[in-house]
Parts: sequence; C-alpha cells; structure tokens
Amino acid sequence: MKDYIFVLGRDPELSVAEIKSYLKSRRYDFTIKEENKKIVLAAINNLNEKIIDELGGTVKIAEVFNIKDININQDKIKYGFSIYGYKNFKEIDRKLKDYFKSQKTKVIIKKPKKENKFSPSEKGNFIDFVVYNNYIAKTILVSDPLQYIKRDSKPYFDRLKVTSIRLSKILINLSGIKEGGSLLDPFCGTGTILQEALLLGINCYGIEKDHKTYEGCKSNLTWLKKNYKTSKFEVFYGDARESSKFVREVDCVVTEPYLGPFLNVMPDEQKATRIKNELTRLYFDSLKELKKITRKKIVFISPIIPFRRGSTKPEMETILKKLNMKVDFVFNYQSPGNLIDREIYVLSP
Repeated sequence: MKDYIFVLGRDPELSVAEIKSYLKSRRYDFTIKEENKKIVLAAINNLNEKIIDELGGTVKIAEVFNIKDININQDKIKYGFSIYGYKNFKEIDRKLKDYFKSQKTKVIIKKPKKENKFSPSEKGNFIDFVVYNNYIAKTILVSDPLQYIKRDSKPYFDRLKVTSIRLSKILINLSGIKEGGSLLDPFCGTGTILQEALLLGINCYGIEKDHKTYEGCKSNLTWLKKNYKTSKFEVFYGDARESSKFVREVDCVVTEPYLGPFLNVMPDEQKATRIKNELTRLYFDSLKELKKITRKKIVFISPIIPFRRGSTKPEMETILKKLNMKVDFVFNYQSPGNLIDREIYVLSP
C-alpha cells in the first residue's frame, strides 16, 4: 500500500465523506490515517488514476515518497511547494535541494500565486510537491475544470433548475453506487446528476414534471451520448410523487428536489413558513414513493429557508420518522451567492 494526500475542495466535510464512500464502494483496500479541513492522508492499494475525474470534492492527489527514492531524469527542473502544514518544511526544502545538487540537476523554485498553494489552473512544466507536516508528496493527479466547462456546453440550460457538476458527483458518490448500478433522479431538471452518473457507467432514470425542462433534459443526455461513451438512460415526463409508475426498482436515488420558489430577497416569516409547509408535503409524498423502489440509498437535499429574524426548514425529521427511514448522515451545504443553505441527507430506506 502507498500513502496518498488528497487535497480537499471548499466543502471539506462533504469531501471527506465522499472519499470514504467512493473507496468503500469500489472495494479498495485502504486506511484513512489522518483527515482535517485541508487534506485526507490515506494508505491505498492499487489506486486507479481515474479517481480524480470521478470525485467532485478533491482538488488534487499527491503520492507520498522518500526523497531518496525520487527519480528525476532531467538536467533542469522547476518545482514548487503547496504547503498544508509547516512542520519541518525548511528541512524538507534543504533535503530536496541537496538531493538535486548531488544529481547535478539544476533547479528553479516556482512560487504559488497565493496562499502557499498551487491551484489546478496553475499548469506548467514543473513539479508540485505537497508538504503536510512530516510528509512530502508529489502531485500525480489534478482535477481538470476545463472538462466541467466542456460538459456545461450542452444544448439546454436553465440556471434555476441546474445542479453543479461538482456537487452532482459528490452526491452520486455519497450514495455508494458504482459502475453497472441503477440510479433514479426523480427531480432531474436539466439532467446534470444523470449526466455525471452516466459518465461513471451507471444506468440512469429521470423524472421531470415540467414539459419544457423534460425535453431539455432528454436533449442534454442525447448530446452527452453523442460526445461521450455512456451507459443507458430513460427520462419520463411525470411527477416524483408517482415514481413507482415509471420505475419498478433502482439501487439508489440521488436528487436535488424542488427547493421552493427562487428567492433574490429575504422573505418574511409568513412566506418562509408557507414555503416550508409546501415542501414538507411534497417531500413526504415523494420519499414515500421512493422508499418503495429503492434497494440501497437515497441522497436527498432539503433547504434551510431564511427570514429576517431566523430560518425555517421542511420537517424532515418528522417525515423520516413517519416513513421509518434511517438517516446515515446529514451535511450542511452552503453555496456562495445563494440565500438558501441546504442539508444533504444520506438515507437508508
């Protein structure tokens, strides 16, 4: 087994849970040695390089090494450090310089643009060494935001009905589903969750009640199939509260449901309460249906609705108690520039 450092994105709690769920569902032989808000240090056997494209909450992955084992077949190299812990940093820097000097390799030190860390967008012909306390690691896998831009160029877009690619991947991985499984998104919108699941080799079903969005989702997934190698999908025009009419059985449900009307200003308490009550009824009826057809996990989002002197939210605890559904995890998710925070539920039906 080798040690790897996973550098986490902006939602570290979600990222850590995603990594654990992903490694477990893929039956990796692994041990989590350390975790915090910046990194996960894990010992893993036979890490597959496609992991960086399949995780949504990991920025880059670096392989821990002993300086004596480093192999640089170049006369001149450029390197820099991404620092996530300062313990013994000067000693590591000195040892690297001494090693390159002994190998008669000329070195140029490249400095990060900010915060002592190189971002994925800072590409170039140089080596990014990750330093964390007593560990030094060489970056071997980096997430590619350009792939997100490419996939976002699909034909139909509605900013009020789209889930981000990064969050979609995290939600899918939290469900523990793997290649060859079946997934339903009963509030599929423009189809981003289905898109990312299809790229993972998962067979997908979607339900959408707005006809224009339903047609747009089908158009997006047809575009995806033409441009990428994907598994099979089927999208139904209908209501999530009647899911069992369209799909008999699936391994997992992953969805960001209707979260209420779009809010660009803070509502008063009366309006927030009306939204909460409407969503409580919708979520109860929908989850009651989804429980019938789901074999393994349901990943479901619920909003926290703010008002001027507080906040309210759908009565998820009451819903889940009535339906006798087990809560495995609950995560708070904040989206920059969005009035509404969200809670991500991982449920066992």
